[in-house]
Amino acid sequence: MPEVYMNSAELAETALNLCSMAPHTFGGIVFKNASEAHISHLRGLFRSEAIPPTILQPFYTLTDLVGGVDAVSSMSSGKLVKQPGLLEKPGWFIQVMGEKLPLENQAVISKQIDEKKIGPIIIFDESRQDDPNVLQKISDRLAFEIDLINVRHCDFKPAKPSPFDNENHQSHITSNQQKALTIAAVKLGVYSIRPVIMAQNAAKSLASLSGRDLVSSSDLELASTLVLSHRAIVIQSDEPDQTDNSFDENKATEKDEGDELNSEQTQLLKDMIIEAVKANLPNDLINQMRISKKELVKTSKTGFGTKIRAKVRGRPKLSINGRPNGHDRIEILATLRQAAPWQKMRRRQQPDRKGLIILPGDLQIQQFENRSERVIIFVVDASGSAAVARLAEAKGAVELMLANAYSKRDFVALIGFRDQFAQVLLEPTRSLVQAKKNLSSFAAGGGTPLASGLEKALKLAERSRQSSKTPIIALLTDGKANIDLNGKPGRDAAMDDAQKVAKIASEAKISSIFIDVGRKSNPKLFDLAQIMDAQYVNLPRANAKDLSQSLTNSLDNA
Repeated sequence: MPEVYMNSAELAETALNLCSMAPHTFGGIVFKNASEAHISHLRGLFRSEAIPPTILQPFYTLTDLVGGVDAVSSMSSGKLVKQPGLLEKPGWFIQVMGEKLPLENQAVISKQIDEKKIGPIIIFDESRQDDPNVLQKISDRLAFEIDLINVRHCDFKPAKPSPFDNENHQSHITSNQQKALTIAAVKLGVYSIRPVIMAQNAAKSLASLSGRDLVSSSDLELASTLVLSHRAIVIQSDEPDQTDNSFDENKATEKDEGDELNSEQTQLLKDMIIEAVKANLPNDLINQMRISKKELVKTSKTGFGTKIRAKVRGRPKLSINGRPNGHDRIEILATLRQAAPWQKMRRRQQPDRKGLIILPGDLQIQQFENRSERVIIFVVDASGSAAVARLAEAKGAVELMLANAYSKRDFVALIGFRDQFAQVLLEPTRSLVQAKKNLSSFAAGGGTPLASGLEKALKLAERSRQSSKTPIIALLTDGKANIDLNGKPGRDAAMDDAQKVAKIASEAKISSIFIDVGRKSNPKLFDLAQIMDAQYVNLPRANAKDLSQSLTNSLDNA
């Protein structure tokens, strides 16, 4: 157990004080799973401030945030009118409904934080625990995150942040403490240098708040708990993996650096920091995070982030009358055509105006017919005696659809389910070469974990939506499920689990098509399709060409 333990209210109070003390150093705080009572109390802390906090809504446009030319006022007055941005205001900022904050707004706020032009920001994030990081653009720049999911509102009473002059008292951190923080961060899977610097600055600020000239071990513990605990993704063991081929090659190098990096004091400080972080994490999460060095090397190939593709702009449509915001553009020619017939009358009414007289009602907004990219997710039943033929036809259908994928802006993915669980055989791709390579290694036969296949497809569909693509699920099965989500046999439990997943997919409004490849139509599969609001097609003797044509027709009508 670490020397210093704080509950969520005390951690929140400490984080507020640190942000008030050095707003440009720590950026702000993310409060997850905050109730209305939690939010009301936090907002109440700033009501008596001379400068009230600025409330930010997720629907604010870029012009609202950073300012710019007010087109409507400029047209009305005949001169350039600039609109100040909300982010230009001093003091604290409170972003509500952070889980709905658009990526472009996150990018603007992140830029203001990087340039030190914005005060500390509090973000309330109400996303679910299993959701992807919806604040990916900004969370790395905010030092602190407090989860209030298990905190009763009557126990959450952090005090108002107190002012502190950090310039008159500067505490110092030793080189061993810096090394220990850096090594501990790497052991916890935190590879960005920004959180390490934040943790070092937090330790120095905590020492300054206590009036100490040097950072103590308790300062390191509390700083790492505040900055590193919510960022930890793994807990590496110090014991080397004996099966790692690179261990023997790097043994000499590690021995040379051992005197410097693995000194006794640094090792003790590093262990203390990791224990402090672990004390703030649930036990089940800690068990999931324990991996060996070899597993870490394998999983690190995915990179540091997820690339998000830009929206596809379609063919231009007729412009419409409207008022511009941070996302829309004015159609200049259409606006001039709208204003031209009224120039003589307007000039008689406003003889002092020079040039064209354009009023707000003349403004025309560009319109586009957008067609988002689609991801067709094949979910193929690879169980049973007919699995080999069924899987071969599905692979053939995937290859046929990939041949025309580029012109139709379609991506294709493939999930196979057999034995106890489902497996993603092909991530969304347009590459026919990659598809053939990945599809050739999947075996067939065994049980029918239909629910697992649908669950895997649902997760892949949600990921596709995060990339601004439209997912469509195509299920190929005879519907004879006999393995539940836990991998245990049982037809009733397996179908119940499949129906539960189907209801979730229906609520998510994901387009789907069920292709019954059994010899006879399966009423249970038809009922499952009805629950999922999916199309149902019976193709008992479908080949690759028939599957591809049937899917193409269904997708065109979707």
